[in-house]
Amino acid sequence: FIAAAILASVLGRASVGGARNQLMQAYALLCLTPALLWRELSRRSANRWVRPALELAVVAQLCLTLVSPVGRLIEPAPAQRYLPTAAMREAGERFIAHLSATPGDVLVLLHPYYALKAGKEPAAQIQALWHARWRGREPLPADLVSRIENREYAEIISDESPYFETEPALVALIEANYVPLRQLAPQDAPATLNGLLVRPQIIYVPRP
Repeated sequence: FIAAAILASVLGRASVGGARNQLMQAYALLCLTPALLWRELSRRSANRWVRPALELAVVAQLCLTLVSPVGRLIEPAPAQRYLPTAAMREAGERFIAHLSATPGDVLVLLHPYYALKAGKEPAAQIQALWHARWRGREPLPADLVSRIENREYAEIISDESPYFETEPALVALIEANYVPLRQLAPQDAPATLNGLLVRPQIIYVPRP
């Protein structure tokens, strides 16, 4: 079972769109292995050295969790790296103010929370839709296609992110009904700090 979990994790991570969280099931089961083995051995008569060795392995596992040598090798960024700066907060406020001032609904493809903060009707996140559609293999939802074809959105804002916002079907749908208006500057739309590092970039408006 553990081998199957490791295989599933590796295959998921290696596939298109696979993220590091694909490895969670392998990590979880590997972390549980000493405890499960300990429980199994406690039911049997084992060599007198087996139990102390297993106890030592559990202590070593705890130490590796607290002070990860792998983490030291990859030199992770300090925690402050993941805290938004004052400038980023101001950029976010400017972006929300822009959305609030836009008449009509807006579709912020990768960050629907911005639309909600601006008092607009939110939509499903395009990345979540991409995964729900078997990583873009199934058609776009009919209601989304209808809204874009009817040009119900006053603006569509794209991060131009790989896979999610640049898949051919979505690009063709948007370009058939919308045109780029302008590109947002970094001071007008903050970037994300972890995961997929992107920020709102292109504003599309309905074709005349």
